[in-house]
Amino acid sequence: MDTKIFIQYSCQLSEKHLNLNKRIGALSGCITVLGVLILLAINRYRKLLIVKEAEIWDLETITADDFSSEIQLSKKICKSILNRKA
Repeated sequence: MDTKIFIQYSCQLSEKHLNLNKRIGALSGCITVLGVLILLAINRYRKLLIVKEAEIWDLETITADDFSSEIQLSKKICKSILNRKA
């Protein structure tokens, strides 16, 4: 039969070591926030760039949309078109 003994003792950090841990924690938090802000800025820039690239592509290409037009039809005309036989 194995016997295990657990000993608990109080662990105290010196004031100097505690202040160092606080500074490390604050620094790592600031670095994390800075990283997130940089990532958000890059994402926003990329989204704007994609929109501009799409606009440039649209101006450089010719599609059917460039030759189409939109007209307003009244309900009377729509009914007349639908009632016609092909």
